[in-house]
Amino acid sequence: MDDQAFIDAVKEHVFNSAVEDVLSQLDSPAGRKPADTTMQLSLWYNEQNDDSKAHIRQCVQEGAHAALFGFFCVLDGVRLIHEDLRHGELRLVLQTDAKEIVLADNQAISDLHDIFNAETSGA
Repeated sequence: MDDQAFIDAVKEHVFNSAVEDVLSQLDSPAGRKPADTTMQLSLWYNEQNDDSKAHIRQCVQEGAHAALFGFFCVLDGVRLIHEDLRHGELRLVLQTDAKEIVLADNQAISDLHDIFNAETSGA
């Protein structure tokens, strides 16, 4: 797996899934007794017309993008979330029987955030 394959997998299984999960919950809350706030949001969402729902989808996509982009910035070492990371090493590694693949390293040049941004801009 290389950086591009990793981003593609995250886009499909995390980003897209998060967006669809949120919209599905808005449309029809799951569970035996959804929280009152969840039910209120669902009632509001289901009163919206198709254009408004399209705008809501875009807002949900923007939120998911911002969260994952920020996380990739941390993995790449371009966003500091704790002072210990300034002098430490944060690495994302895929370890297989055959080899170790470094997908992100805050001490090296990593560009997961750039790849993700390019893949999801205007999603």
